[in-house]
This record gives sequence, structure tokens and C-alpha cells, in this order.
Amino acid sequence: MVTWEEKLRSWNFPEEKIQSLASTLEELGFDPELHATPFDLARSLRILERNLRITGLTLPKEIEDFFKWLFEQIRKFVEENFAALSLIITGGIASALLKGWTKVVGIIPVVGGVVLLLRRHGII
Repeated sequence: MVTWEEKLRSWNFPEEKIQSLASTLEELGFDPELHATPFDLARSLRILERNLRITGLTLPKEIEDFFKWLFEQIRKFVEENFAALSLIITGGIASALLKGWTKVVGIIPVVGGVVLLLRRHGII
């Protein structure tokens, strides 16, 4: 049985905030086994937020801190991999706009961007 503390540590959540967020998630009845990634938890928390907003309540501060941390992780990833992501987006747009055999021109930057991402993260 995985606990929220273990799950949050495996996601590299800040150590000083783990205990408070874990207890909040347990109080709200969230099961750590059902949330494999931070994005799974964020999806569940967004549903909770919508329901709370309807009733006029707000999210606990610990959950707001979780969203701030998650968006900070996304921002860091985009900054670190900006060149590769730019190639993938540019190639995707080119492939969508070009017709026939010229679509190959758009595939080249996509493949290059994927290779850059894989190299950067040590997969190839």
C-alpha cells in the first residue's frame, strides 16, 4: 500500500510541504493508488475545485501550492527543452499546412525535435 508521502516524494514534491499536502489529500479521500502521475492528481483536484466553486468554497492552501509546484515543473521542462519543442511544433504546423509529398518537409523537424528530447533525457 502506497502512502501519499511516498507518492509525493517519488514526484520530487518539496519535502517541507509533503506532510501537509498528504494529510489534506487523505482527508479529502483521494487514493494514492489511483494517481500514477502528478497530472492524474491535478485532474482529480480540478474536478474537486469545480464542485467547490459551485458551492462557494475554495481549495485548501496546500492544494493551491501543489498546482503552483506543478506549473513550475512544466515551466522548467519547457525552458530546458525549448529548442526540441520548437522543432516539434514547427514541423507539426508545417505538416498540417503542406499538401502531398511536401508534408515530408514538416516531418523532418518533428523527428529532429524528438531525437533532441530523447538525447537530452538519456533515452538514446
